[in-house]
Amino acid sequence: MSLSDLAALGSFVSGVAVLVSLVFLYFQLRQVSRELKLTEKNQRAMMQQGRSARASDAIMKLSEPYASQILHQSVSDRPLSGPETRSYLGFVMAQHMSWEDTFLQHSAGTLDSKSLETDEAALRFLASQPAYRAAWQMVRLQYGHDYRAYVDRIIGEAPVQMPGDVAALFDTLKKEQTALAAV
Repeated sequence: MSLSDLAALGSFVSGVAVLVSLVFLYFQLRQVSRELKLTEKNQRAMMQQGRSARASDAIMKLSEPYASQILHQSVSDRPLSGPETRSYLGFVMAQHMSWEDTFLQHSAGTLDSKSLETDEAALRFLASQPAYRAAWQMVRLQYGHDYRAYVDRIIGEAPVQMPGDVAALFDTLKKEQTALAAV
């Protein structure tokens, strides 16, 4: 075998090695891509879990007698005392801290539209209540410009209405469900 034959064989083997390396690299890139998608999915799930835990914690705190009484009074004709007003403002601020986080994450593309839609539905409901609107006017300057504009738009679109008697509505619905169960 001549020197030129050995050079040609070496060139051929080198070409095959490069081809094998490229095939191997292709499969590695596919695996890395799958792992990145899985990591992103896990991160989104963790963010959603965090949102859910935060909301559940807030709801549980609002079901405590003192907080529940203040919320009930905020939608009635009875005025709140100074400490009760501060507690109500704290509730409004806590809600907006949570919702601002959702808004910012959605704006950054790290949270899907369905999560924002859920928070928006709650905000629209509360924005129809005069006490909530008044509280927002008192605390709104504590939030960023974009979030303030977003909330102001939603509040501007929400019709103002006094909520009805929650206990009476609950009893009526409970009676309806009991009657349906008896059929």
